[in-house]
Amino acid sequence: MKKIIVLLCIVSLSLTSLLNTELVKAEDARTHGSTTAWDCIWFGSYPQKSITHNASVFSKLNNSSIYKWENGIRTTTLNNKKYTMITDSDYFTRDEDYVYDNKIYNPDYCDFVEKIHNIYPFEITPVKWRVLNVKDNIATVMSEELLDASHYFLGQKYDKCYFYYNGDEHVTWNTSLVRKYMNEYMYNILFTEGDKKSILSTKNEFTNYNHITETEEKETVTDNIFLPSMIDLQNKDYGFSEDSSLDCSRKANASDYARAMMQKNYGATNIYEDYYLRTDGEVWPKSHFDISFVPSVDIQTTDGYLKPKGGSSLKLTGIRAMMKVDLSNANYKDAGKVFSDGTVEEIPYEDPVKPVTKPGKVKIKKVTKAKKSSKCTVKLKKIKSAKGYQIAVYKKYKKAKKNKGAVIKKTYSKYKSKYVLKSKKIKKSKKVYVRARAYILDNKKKIYGKWSNIKKSKA
Repeated sequence: MKKIIVLLCIVSLSLTSLLNTELVKAEDARTHGSTTAWDCIWFGSYPQKSITHNASVFSKLNNSSIYKWENGIRTTTLNNKKYTMITDSDYFTRDEDYVYDNKIYNPDYCDFVEKIHNIYPFEITPVKWRVLNVKDNIATVMSEELLDASHYFLGQKYDKCYFYYNGDEHVTWNTSLVRKYMNEYMYNILFTEGDKKSILSTKNEFTNYNHITETEEKETVTDNIFLPSMIDLQNKDYGFSEDSSLDCSRKANASDYARAMMQKNYGATNIYEDYYLRTDGEVWPKSHFDISFVPSVDIQTTDGYLKPKGGSSLKLTGIRAMMKVDLSNANYKDAGKVFSDGTVEEIPYEDPVKPVTKPGKVKIKKVTKAKKSSKCTVKLKKIKSAKGYQIAVYKKYKKAKKNKGAVIKKTYSKYKSKYVLKSKKIKKSKKVYVRARAYILDNKKKIYGKWSNIKKSKA
């Protein structure tokens, strides 16, 4: 029997963009018949898109020296787009404790691989969030894609190999590695300092079952971003089925970057992967050590089944982030809608149009022309922002004043100490009149500044 999800409320909100304010609906999850719809927003940015398909861009980014460290990742800018890079080392770990005798531990197979240095560039792009619920302009949102991957927690060494649970420790969301990774690493990459002002610290209360003491323990933790819980993904007010069995709306694509961090091939579309939940898991004894099984959303074998035992924390598993955002002062953009039947009505992200600052007015220092010479020499004062200069030579002052009828007009792509312009048309002229202007480049388009004052040549 299909569950009918009741629409609780519809709230009209203002969408604040970088340039203006537009009215847009940002609503709770709502149902029409058997289909649930969610509004989506663009907010923050994160490494997501592989660029290996673009050979020319890849060749320019395949150089570690052009990257600088920023908020824990290496970044560079090319053609107004921001990129990061990872190496083979990053495939296996982001924790130096994994390195052993200059080799890197591969947690999936419990062996070692040599440290090598291939570069894999990724574009840092806007993040799409699904709006689950809105109350008083406070939205509960969840990332539409898996953004990254992590181990749930780390345990002790055993014979040069990491085991993740040995039966004498109880690891919960509060003490997990993935919580620290999300709030100390991902959070700083995802959001600018301005963005962070609209993100609310969220208290998450839940009951954990301690497998060591065999008792239930209530916990309250405060996070900026966090994993969804089993309760979240069975919340009808968020648009999900109350049943833990199949619900395709729980499925999530993994970004190229997330798949890379899971040590998997990337570049294909519609790649669904399991992702961790913050709900406490169970322990399954296996051979001479125990593995903690953390609840997850099982995607590969079924469609959106909530697994109480979930996946082993021994493996790198997907991260799907949740948070609460104050939409009244958040710098977000409308991203369209997604539907539980898989339909997507996306509004593409458009970069805000930045006003172009034209270069300043050029000052001509000197113009010289020898008698009966077809050449004239022009000296300009350099403008820092200019990518090049255009120089026009006139035989008559009136034409120079109107910027019409130049006998010579040449464009130069770099600054020179002097420019020599040549034309037979000025050979018989005793004097010439010169004007110049600078230009900058905006996506390869020349943006010119004002013409200079008219400068008369000297013999």
